[in-house]
Parts: sequence; C-alpha cells; structure tokens
Amino acid sequence: MYSELELNWLDGIIEGEGCFWMGQKKGTRQRFSVSFDVCNTDLLIIQKCSKIMSEIIGKECKIINHKNRFKGIYRVWIYNFPNIGKFIKIILPYMVGIKKLQAQIILQFIERRNRLNKLYKRPPAYTSEDMKYLAAFKATREYITKSVETIRSSSQVDGDIVRAATISKIAELGRNVPTTQLRSDLN
Repeated sequence: MYSELELNWLDGIIEGEGCFWMGQKKGTRQRFSVSFDVCNTDLLIIQKCSKIMSEIIGKECKIINHKNRFKGIYRVWIYNFPNIGKFIKIILPYMVGIKKLQAQIILQFIERRNRLNKLYKRPPAYTSEDMKYLAAFKATREYITKSVETIRSSSQVDGDIVRAATISKIAELGRNVPTTQLRSDLN
C-alpha cells in the first residue's frame, strides 16, 4: 500500500514530469478520452511511479520504453475514466497549480458522465455542457505553453529571468468550468 510520503513524492513528479490529457476522439460516434502519464529518461523514477500508480488504481501500470536517437525515454500511464477517476481522487489533495486545475476538470467531467450513465441505459450523447469541460481543459493547456516568459539581455550576466504563472491567472481559467465547486476551490 502507498504511504503519504510516497503520495507527496509522486505529486512532485507529477508537477514536474506528469501530463494530464483530455481530448475528443473522432469516429463512428463522438467520444472523449482521458489519460495521465509520466515520461522520464530515468527508469528508476518511472518504476517507482508505476508501483505507486498501480497501487492506487488496483491494476498494473505498464512501463513503455520509447527509444529515441540519444537514449530511452520511459513512460508509465493511466487511461480510461474509472482508473483516472480513482487516481485523481487519491492524488488531488497533494496537488497545486495548473495540474491540480486540470485534474479537477477531468474528475468533474468523469463524475458528471457517471451520473448520466446511471440515469440512462445507454450513455447519452455528449452535450454542450460536456464541451465546456473540454474547452476549459484546452484553455489550461494553452495557458501552460504561454505561461512562462523568458527574458534575455546581454547585460544580464547571471542568466535568464523567468516569469511564471500566478495563481490568480490559474483561478481565472477555472472560472470557465461549469461547476461552482471548482470555482470555489480556486478562490
């Protein structure tokens, strides 16, 4: 069983190396997919992530070796709604910042779909409400790519000055999510 120390360690890896994903699949019928992965060149880190993640979801999280030109990149991942939901519920209290917001958006989307699935024999088609979750998640992804600005100047001997995202900007992104619980968590 995982310990609180291991969950704190895993959160540090998530904040630095982890990636939540929510996207729309195109096919015969409209579907969404969610996943979480950690990639790193250090196999020992990935093995420890796999062990903790496997204990959380109750299913083995396999390690994949993606070889590139220089050295192996190891990846461990979780996919599908039930496994991602279990994982997020356990790790969420340890998270901070933009990845916490992404995890909350995914979890609330999963919980919404689970409620709808219980009401109907066949899951209903995705609605504009579902699309709001996807749009909010995409906004966090776009913000991540624009959030860090590096300024270089020849007069700076000590290197780069990096401006990172502020919590108020992250909270602003969360206001687009359709649920009041997420908005109150960010304020």
